[in-house]
Amino acid sequence: MQTASIPKADEESTPRQKALTEKNPVKRFFQVLGPGLVTGASDDDPSGIGTYSVAGATFGFSTLWLALVTLPMMAAIQYSCAKIGMVTGQGLAGVLRKHLFVRCAKHQGQDKA
Repeated sequence: MQTASIPKADEESTPRQKALTEKNPVKRFFQVLGPGLVTGASDDDPSGIGTYSVAGATFGFSTLWLALVTLPMMAAIQYSCAKIGMVTGQGLAGVLRKHLFVRCAKHQGQDKA
């Protein structure tokens, strides 16, 4: 049985590969989790909590059915973004900027190359 080898960290490796080479498990955990933790925590601001509370008090459970509809779609988007990030080493915005901007520039005749 062959085991997967951990790539060596160098200038060309992705952040995920660099995190996998970290020996300290606590540092490795926060290197991998870091951006997701910051992004997730940034949505829990006081104005958001106030908005969610007012919406819950106003509508009660009447809009709860939307969770059943939107959860599979949200999971599919998260899965797709995770796969894109694992393959390219960039986030969704970076990949879109790299590929979509080139197509839009060519379409509008702004391509210099």
